[in-house]
Amino acid sequence: MRIETYYKTKGYDTLINKKHTHESFEIIQVFSDGGNALINDKIFPMTKGSLFLINSSEPHYTNPKNDSEYIRNKAVVSKKYMAEAINALNLTAFIEEIFNGEKSCIVLDDEGNEKIDYIFLDIYRFQQSKSDYRHGLIIIKIMELLIFISNYNYTAKVSYSQNMDKIIKFINENLFVNFTIDELCNAVHISKYYACHYFKKTTSMTIVQYITERRLFEAKKKLASTNDTILDIAMSVGFNSLSVFSRTFVKYEGNTPSEYRKIMKYQQK
Repeated sequence: MRIETYYKTKGYDTLINKKHTHESFEIIQVFSDGGNALINDKIFPMTKGSLFLINSSEPHYTNPKNDSEYIRNKAVVSKKYMAEAINALNLTAFIEEIFNGEKSCIVLDDEGNEKIDYIFLDIYRFQQSKSDYRHGLIIIKIMELLIFISNYNYTAKVSYSQNMDKIIKFINENLFVNFTIDELCNAVHISKYYACHYFKKTTSMTIVQYITERRLFEAKKKLASTNDTILDIAMSVGFNSLSVFSRTFVKYEGNTPSEYRKIMKYQQK
């Protein structure tokens, strides 16, 4: 996959409410109100005019309030596809700044919304064409979009409450420690019922699911980039036994840690 573009798409897709990663840059322009998006462990409101900039190797998901009425433009661009143009134009630092998480969500005014919409339409048309120059034209339009965004000042605020902030902060600070939900709730002085109910309502996942996926993400990075034993990796990311780690990994990823490591090592050759 080099690039996938969707123009004024309405309704459900298979990645809604599913926390996921992929080696791409993702840009989503929202035309409907309601719901939230989780990007870089921050939760943003999904409102008309929201533009999400996602370094997709980091876990993320969208959670529209009404799937059937969810309208968006979306471009998913392979990092390898972008690399040659970025390197040739000496824009590596610029791209890293755009997708570093500081501008994960931008709220566009009417003029900005219209400008980005026209660029998305051009990208979509170029992708559908059979021109020999379409890939170059798509890159030019993506760079035009990113340059426009880089000069935009209004970044959206995260949408979660002070209590949610406490929960996420505790998880981030203790991610690699084996703690219980009771210990989390006692530490942040929130009842277990409220914490579990509110977290699920806000993120569409349980606290346990969120912690597990965060730990598995860190484990996958280590499996791909180190020669540490699987036991050492399991313990280092907060699992209390190899068997629990392996069973959980298979449940969420569909293959064993050893199989995942072999796949990643092969892809890196």
